[in-house]
Amino acid sequence: MARQADHSRSAGSSHNPQPFSESADFALVQAYRRGSQAALDALMLRYHQFVRLKASSYFLAGGDAEDLIQEGMLGLYKAVRDYRDDRLASFRSFAELCITRQIITAIKTATRQKHVPSTAISRSASRPTIPRTTATARWATYCPGPALMTRSTR
Repeated sequence: MARQADHSRSAGSSHNPQPFSESADFALVQAYRRGSQAALDALMLRYHQFVRLKASSYFLAGGDAEDLIQEGMLGLYKAVRDYRDDRLASFRSFAELCITRQIITAIKTATRQKHVPSTAISRSASRPTIPRTTATARWATYCPGPALMTRSTR
């Protein structure tokens, strides 16, 4: 049992096999573009802890940390796909930007109310009423009748 636990610890320590190196990262990006799936796997493995660190700074209501990590990994994939070496940014800087933007976009998408079914929106929210303030109360005493009727009472 102790040997098994020791093996799992040593496997976890090799999770990030190489330190970040701009030339190595660029070589892996180029190899992936030439069709090497192993190069993409190496980049994903190399940057996984970095993605976890970036994702830990954010919170997704109704989701868990793994959802944000997956979004960050998607951002990393987009960075590999879209990186251009003719720009002045290093791959690591570009990847960090893509990862962060993907996580933030996922949070914004999850928190907006655009995809809420229309039955969930209350009818009173869709039909505004005239608030009963002192000014409207005074006006009602001078002009009694249907002028203060709201849409819902007409």
